[in-house]
Amino acid sequence: MSRELRLKCEVTVLVICPGREDAAHYAEPIDSGLPGYRFQARVLGPDDIPAVTDPRQAADHRDLAAMSVMVHGRIRKVIEAFATALAAGRSWFRRPAGHPNTITSCTELGRLEPWLTRAATAQTLTRCSTERGGDAQRAHPRGG
Repeated sequence: MSRELRLKCEVTVLVICPGREDAAHYAEPIDSGLPGYRFQARVLGPDDIPAVTDPRQAADHRDLAAMSVMVHGRIRKVIEAFATALAAGRSWFRRPAGHPNTITSCTELGRLEPWLTRAATAQTLTRCSTERGGDAQRAHPRGG
């Protein structure tokens, strides 16, 4: 049974795709098997979301910056703008006392990418650096 029928309300599915081919694929309607109903997801791809490379713009438009890093996360300037905005934006996370500022001092792209992935969903700075797959012991010189 469709989710709309179970929830008794309309459902919108948003698919964010970093690749044009994936965006085109997921934008195609899907036959649900229900008479007269075809599922159509809303799709955002790289042509729909700008690459935010300015840290000030990233800080001012955090929602756009988050989507930009999801779609254009292979572009170093996008990652740097997002990381700088994260580090500078005290409204995003409150740094616990004694917690080193490793995001802005990190120069290893391989370490920044997992942090940014976790930052998109973490509710606290501590979770950002210690959730599953985290490398908090290596990320923080003092081991914490």
